Amino acid sequence: MKLIIEDNVFIGPNCHISAMSHEITSNSKQRAGKTFVKDVSVGSGTWIGADVKILPGVHIANGCVIGAGSVVTKDTDSNGLYVGVPAKKIKNL
Repeated sequence: MKLIIEDNVFIGPNCHISAMSHEITSNSKQRAGKTFVKDVSVGSGTWIGADVKILPGVHIANGCVIGAGSVVTKDTDSNGLYVGVPAKKIKNL
């Protein structure tokens, strides 16, 4: 597993970057399946607001701003402003 944080990245307080999770199974007695690990990367010049959650396998591209309290579940495009749960692009920077 790799966690890559490039140059000039600013990360606010209480952020969580998770590279590990588990499968969800159909077995009602035990929902948690196999554990998996996926790389996470944060591109240069990115700002991550307070209380942001970044999930396994996500690549945040260069120059993004992630608004406070957002949950990033998918890769981002460069120079975008992302907010919400799940985080969505609301504007180009």
